[in-house]
Amino acid sequence: MDVSIWKRFTEKAASVVPIAIFTLIAYSEVYVFASGCFFETNRLLYGYAFASLLLLAVTSALTLYFGVNLYLSLWRRDVERMGTVTFAAELLTVAIGVAIPIILYYARTVESAAFLKTLPYFLAGLAAAVSLLLIPLARKKWYLAFIPLAVLLLTVCGISFASATGDNLSFEAAPVVIDNGEDFSVVWCTDVNSVGYLDYSYGGQSYRLYDAEDGRYLTDKRVHTVHVPYEHLYGNTYTVSAAKVMKDASRDCKLGAFRTSDPYRFADKVTGDELKLLSLTDWHEGNERMYPLAEKTDFDLLLLMGDAINYVNEYDDIVKNIVIPGGKLTGGVKPALFVRGNHEIRGKYSGEIKSVLGMDNYYFTASYDEVNFLVFDGGDSKPDDDARNGVVNVCVDYRDRQLAEMEALPLFTTGYNVCLCHIPLFSEELFDDVPKAEKADEQAERFAAILEKQNVKLEISGHEHILEYVKREDRDILIAGGPTEKDGFVACSITIKEGVASIVAFNGEGTVESFAPISLG
Repeated sequence: MDVSIWKRFTEKAASVVPIAIFTLIAYSEVYVFASGCFFETNRLLYGYAFASLLLLAVTSALTLYFGVNLYLSLWRRDVERMGTVTFAAELLTVAIGVAIPIILYYARTVESAAFLKTLPYFLAGLAAAVSLLLIPLARKKWYLAFIPLAVLLLTVCGISFASATGDNLSFEAAPVVIDNGEDFSVVWCTDVNSVGYLDYSYGGQSYRLYDAEDGRYLTDKRVHTVHVPYEHLYGNTYTVSAAKVMKDASRDCKLGAFRTSDPYRFADKVTGDELKLLSLTDWHEGNERMYPLAEKTDFDLLLLMGDAINYVNEYDDIVKNIVIPGGKLTGGVKPALFVRGNHEIRGKYSGEIKSVLGMDNYYFTASYDEVNFLVFDGGDSKPDDDARNGVVNVCVDYRDRQLAEMEALPLFTTGYNVCLCHIPLFSEELFDDVPKAEKADEQAERFAAILEKQNVKLEISGHEHILEYVKREDRDILIAGGPTEKDGFVACSITIKEGVASIVAFNGEGTVESFAPISLG
């Protein structure tokens, strides 16, 4: 055998080997992403046929390139190395080889933070892959010496990439525990679509509550909601678990490994003569402004007084502005009451809030030892036929039904009674959407009659974006703030002790304002 021919063969083969390694990795990644993501989610709405054609196109282009390149490099020394066919095949291969994995990768991870977290690794892997593709065009020794380093980098990035797009998930925050008037709704979320359950023990028996419906996990969301009886959670410890949904097909479902949170030790039931409340209202997606305010005070019960969201245009608006902030504020160990604001009725996903928070109604009652809460929902503040709401509201009828149910409530015979409503119940704006003046007067009078019948002495509200204390003959009203140019975000700490409510308001700049104590007796 001619030694020079063998030498040329081995030199060319040395450049081909790393490219072949990249080819195998590319084939594997495209296959895994296409079969595990593209086929089943149909995110790009093209279906099986298009995905199959994509795989066929990638395979054909790679085969064409490597076949022509290998033939010209090894055996046709008299042919121009950068011929038109070779150059076109190479460009086509690089374009398809880079575009397809990016599309599939993005389609797989766009719902989660995994895309941004792993994007640098992915881009590094692609850069190494492109470098390997261009190696046969080089003649300089330093470039060829880069081959081992590039292969190593590609391998490391491939492992990181595979790990990041595997079954990993993380909890976005501690759970938020919503008092819905009937029991506790424990709500937690992950960074990817997942399934979940909650574990706890009570009375010597272990309980596992699944986020499931009619015997099947709910697999198309990243938020999980289960109901726990009051007495089972107070003073008890619980954990939440979740597993990433890798694939959800009719006959081919796959879950990642379950991850379990650290234990959460829920607060003891409030007893004695003191209840500490923290009221936050009208933060309008300014979540970061709330956290330092909440750190300034101790509380037993968090009041989320509405207008957390500007417009509920996406499902994720609920997650980012109610679920995650609620979990961060309470740490999963204190209860919260949610009062719907007028902005939570706006947007096509507004109807999802109740199911996410595990609530049957936005109007209900809840009791904490000696303090009873009547929670009202004023609906929207604009008329039902207002074009700015898309003419989709029917709040007049909604409030009639709400009033009928609240009027039928039995009287609270013990304790002190507090009303919660986002829009102050005396506000004329609350009844702006009532077509006739007499109807508006009627609803206003019915609200007032319920509060008088239940001996409500304090009403807590928001909506007005001001901090104001209104003293009336029938009851005192605290308009608990909201963002303003002067005060920023205002929070209220309300301590009810022996039938007397003490109110302290504070903002992000450290300004504190106190009000005269209110007798609830």
